[in-house]
Amino acid sequence: LVFRGERPHREMPEFRARFDVEIIPFRLSPLTHSTDPVKLYEAAAAGRTVVATPMDSLEPFARRGLVRLAATAADFARQIEAAAAEGAQGAQRQRAFARDNTWDIRAQALEAWLTEGRGRDTVNRER
Repeated sequence: LVFRGERPHREMPEFRARFDVEIIPFRLSPLTHSTDPVKLYEAAAAGRTVVATPMDSLEPFARRGLVRLAATAADFARQIEAAAAEGAQGAQRQRAFARDNTWDIRAQALEAWLTEGRGRDTVNRER
């Protein structure tokens, strides 16, 4: 394991190509329990399984096998090994999830929610 410090975003594809597993080791707090980490989606698009601290916001993804949760260093080590062993099957599952969660798809879902429900009277449908 090599800590390289902060890197420019443009360098990430080169770094990510060498990863087997990605981690989200956030310190748990009310804020992090409410986050939806972009890194989860970036890792999925790259076909990588994520091991993360047990944030409430990630539990639905864990139930679907899209992220592995680990509360201790020993848990992280075990989950990283298990995630790395998933191989091509895990990569395929992650990429399918990423395809279903593009910004375009999210924007369509938000627009539908706004026009079909709460925002019905406030959304201007003209573009």
